[in-house]
Amino acid sequence: MSREIKFRAWDKESKEMLPFDLFKEEWLDGSQPYWETMQYTGLKDKNGDKDIYECDIISKDGLIIGNKYETPTLLKEKTNLLIEGFGEEGWTTTNQKAMERGCRYAKRYANKNELQDLEQLHKGGGL
Repeated sequence: MSREIKFRAWDKESKEMLPFDLFKEEWLDGSQPYWETMQYTGLKDKNGDKDIYECDIISKDGLIIGNKYETPTLLKEKTNLLIEGFGEEGWTTTNQKAMERGCRYAKRYANKNELQDLEQLHKGGGL
């Protein structure tokens, strides 16, 4: 099982989101002091057309409505969900909540059973 590995970054100085190809060299050599890097989670929004990254904000309807850098005021609405970063304590919980809202893994896996197995694991069930 694998997922596409992609990144984006929030530039703290210019206050803009950067696609990976614009900062790849600096990121690889470690000279990125003004960026917050976010990794693609492997999830798509409820409609299946937008990639969900760490720090994205998901509506109760399963749609990406912003992120914690560009639209932090959206976090005041208790029904909105902040996608935690990988390795953070809340990652599994926010991932499960996103799936409950209709978000799904990109269907890039070998077969349907593998995708269902992955979703079952993230819902807390065993294989």
